[in-house]
Amino acid sequence: MSQIYTIFVTKHIMKTNCNICGKEVDRRPGYMKGNHSIYCSRECAKVGRSTGKMCSCGNCGKEVYRSQAELSKSKSGNIFCSKSCSTTVNNHLTKSGDNNANWVNGISSYVKEAFLVYNPSCTICGFTERSALQVHRIDYDRTNNDIDNLIILCANHHCMVHYGSLVISEDIKSSREMLGSKPIT
Repeated sequence: MSQIYTIFVTKHIMKTNCNICGKEVDRRPGYMKGNHSIYCSRECAKVGRSTGKMCSCGNCGKEVYRSQAELSKSKSGNIFCSKSCSTTVNNHLTKSGDNNANWVNGISSYVKEAFLVYNPSCTICGFTERSALQVHRIDYDRTNNDIDNLIILCANHHCMVHYGSLVISEDIKSSREMLGSKPIT
């Protein structure tokens, strides 16, 4: 029985070529009837089935493969090799210099301006640890970076203001100290 099967199988094998590398491949006639692509190995199959293309990273220039689906999802048309490269480019394009929402007349940050004008300590408790100090906009308007609208608070008091348990009164505003001076009156 096995001898008959062997004769049948070898008798009904067709020779064809790999679609990618051209190497000769044996296939059964039934397989050849369909619209199947012919590959000699998994490597050739992977190359044959890939629909994307090689692109260069928009930041570092490294060559990277992206599928058609990934290419169509890119809103900017830029392709990146990693999240790090993507973040670097996007931050540079949208969050630096004139593109920064806090950039006003060459001063990149209302925070820097407040620390240049006011004594770097919490207006309420006097805490001076610079890493824990924050600048609050008294009228809550993100576009109003006027120095009279800014007050330096520690992280604790800043949270209290935003959650409503502390209100910035006129007394608190007038107790702000400018650098090298007494409280503002």
